[in-house]
Amino acid sequence: MSEQKGVPDDKSGLASENKSIPDIKEARKRAVQQAKDDERKAIQKIIEDSKKAVAAAKDAREREINEAKAAEKKAIAEASDNVTRIKNGVKEASDRDHKEARLLALREAKRAKEKSDFTARDVSKRAIYQAKQDEKKAAQEITDNAEQAIIAAREAGEKAINKAFEEEEKAIERAKREAEEAKIKAKREAEESKERAKKEAEESKERARKEAEEAQKAKEAEEKAKREVEKKAREKAEKDAEENRIKAKKEAEEAKEKAKREAEEAKEKAKKDAKEAKLKSQKEAEEAKKAKEAEEKAKREAEKTAIEKAEKEAQEAKIRAKEDEERAKKEAEEARERAKKETKAKVKSAAETTLHKGMVKLVITPPINSNAMALFKEGLQQVNNLRLLMVSGSIDGSAQVFISIKNEPASLLKSLGEIPIVKGTNVRGNEILVTLKEK
Repeated sequence: MSEQKGVPDDKSGLASENKSIPDIKEARKRAVQQAKDDERKAIQKIIEDSKKAVAAAKDAREREINEAKAAEKKAIAEASDNVTRIKNGVKEASDRDHKEARLLALREAKRAKEKSDFTARDVSKRAIYQAKQDEKKAAQEITDNAEQAIIAAREAGEKAINKAFEEEEKAIERAKREAEEAKIKAKREAEESKERAKKEAEESKERARKEAEEAQKAKEAEEKAKREVEKKAREKAEKDAEENRIKAKKEAEEAKEKAKREAEEAKEKAKKDAKEAKLKSQKEAEEAKKAKEAEEKAKREAEKTAIEKAEKEAQEAKIRAKEDEERAKKEAEEARERAKKETKAKVKSAAETTLHKGMVKLVITPPINSNAMALFKEGLQQVNNLRLLMVSGSIDGSAQVFISIKNEPASLLKSLGEIPIVKGTNVRGNEILVTLKEK
């Protein structure tokens, strides 16, 4: 039983390994999820930046188109204004040559206007085409950059995920290695603890054997003292009863002799009186007869009184003898109880002064209350130099509590008696029986 509790075994290392691996896998899952979240956020940012860049390129293209159209309109307006001025000049010309020059200028202006309109439109078309090409190129560049950025983000995410898996594998290997080391260490400590427990068990067994011998000697001394007390009490009672019987017999004989003597004296006196009465006269014969009757009566009464007194004294002596016998029995019983209490006190004192060390088994006798058991365990944990190893059993039957005295030997019975919930303790072989109070 002692080897199964309070000692680390191989299962503890496996439990630690099984417990750490899920933690490692959970950390890997979190790292992978974080990498995916970072990748998704990066891609989302790239898409948003691309949309902004495309919108900016579109705005630039719109501005260039508007500027080209404005330039076209301005050139056409200027050419129209020039033609209008020339027309007005032709209308105002006074002579023919001057008018022809004006008409020539007007034709030149119209051709210049047509050419300017064509040039302006051509420039505007080229500007619009170039703006659209620039927009398309910029959009393509933005798209290419976004795709490259997304690819880079995904590669970074894959690297982070691969790194998380690599770290997980390394952590698992490290956990397995540490668990194996812990397993070897636990096995070594288990062997050492097993040896210590075996040694402590042997010491406890030897100590219990000595305590049992001392308890047997104390029990034999108690039985011997009990027999001697009973013998003395019985002898005293017999002696007192015999003395009382002799005394009562003697008192009865004395009372009988006294009654006989008084009867003789009464008889002699009656005879004397009768004789005197007879001599006195015949007349007094009747009185003599009466005297004789009185004599007989006095004799009978004296004998009766003496017998009753003797019987009464004998009865009183018998009662006194019986009372003395009862008193002697009572004194003998009290002496036995005193001897028993003294022996128990000696045994208890010897048990309380017995020092314990190492592992000790406590047996909690039923009925066991769960609250009382909890208070008892709490009390054990508060005892200095004592460590609670294991509790087994159930509240329906007896429970076993294994404890260990850590450093110096200590009086365990005394320490248990100081716990408030403990009602009583008793030593049984290598075990200590503990009775708890009802709570």
